[in-house]
This record gives sequence, C-alpha cells and structure tokens, in this order.
Amino acid sequence: MKLVYYPFLIHISGKRLLFVGGGKVAARKIGALLPMEPAIRVIAPRIDDELRALAAAGTIETIEREAREDDLNHCDYAFLCTDKRERNAALAAWAKELRVPVNVADDPWLCDFHLPAVHMDEDAGLVISVSTQGKSPSLARRLRDRIGELLDKGGLP
Repeated sequence: MKLVYYPFLIHISGKRLLFVGGGKVAARKIGALLPMEPAIRVIAPRIDDELRALAAAGTIETIEREAREDDLNHCDYAFLCTDKRERNAALAAWAKELRVPVNVADDPWLCDFHLPAVHMDEDAGLVISVSTQGKSPSLARRLRDRIGELLDKGGLP
C-alpha cells in the first residue's frame, strides 16, 4: 500500500468540528478530541445518550435532524459517522468542494485525514500516535496501548 497520509499535530482548540451521526463511533471520536477543547457540533436524527449528556453539560452542541450540505459551510473539519455509506460519500464530496477536510468513518479512501490512536503524557509533553492510515484502527489502538504500558512501566527511556 502506498503511503499517502503525513501525520500532523494540529492545534484544534476552538476549531469548529462537525460530526454527522450521533452514535457510538461519533462518541468515541469526540471523546478523544474533547481534551483539546474544540467547538463540537453533532447533527443526527438520533443522538447517543453519552453525547446527550455532553450536550446537557454544555460541552458540545447537538442538533437532532438529518444533516444538510449547507451544514458544512460552518465548520473547519467534518467527521461523517453515519451508517449510510451513500450519504457519507455525498457529504464527503460536498465537503471537498468546500475545501473542508473530512474524515469518513466507514471509508478510509474518502478521508482527507485520519485520527490516529494517541497516547498522551501531559507532564512529559509527550504525544505518541499510531496510524494504519485507516486500514486497521483496532491494530493501531492495540499498539498504542502496548506503548503506553511500556512508558508507564518505565520500559523506555
């Protein structure tokens, strides 16, 4: 497989992140991004309880309806997390026309970026990320966890 993604560390504090889809996949991705304090909006006809709780606390915004193309006009990054492949692809095409970077949960080839599995140690200022370019997120998470265990045990300098 040809490597086409370059790993960046991007300052997302205050950036407007749009999540289309309000289920477990969106909740997992949002949970990983929340520590960086972006402005998160979730648009979906059904919102997961975990996301409802975050909205009730004022941490994210939720809108319960189907997403529209014009929703992409108001974000810096788009995350398409619905269970409708055709809808994700159509919204991804629209995002690309608007030059909004997009992450499509069910199709790595439509993604402009991927979320790697990340281990952070704020005290050390350490950020380690593992990516398979969307090919195997579970493998990336397992490797991240092993690296984290080694660091926690003092196994690396």
